[in-house]
Amino acid sequence: MSNEVTIDEFGRPHPPLVADEPTALFAFLDYQRATLRWKCSGVDAVGMRTRVADSDLTLGGLLK
Repeated sequence: MSNEVTIDEFGRPHPPLVADEPTALFAFLDYQRATLRWKCSGVDAVGMRTRVADSDLTLGGLLK
């Protein structure tokens, strides 16, 4: 098993193809966090505070 992490053009670390369960879980979570950071990178402060529908959830809250 290689411990080398592959980073894509958006700065996301790809999870290993073969790993034990905790390693795979944490790697997948890191990938999802990096994806959210990438997707929100062009959003301004107003967009970060904007709520959709009846939810209290905002992009800024997710990033926090």
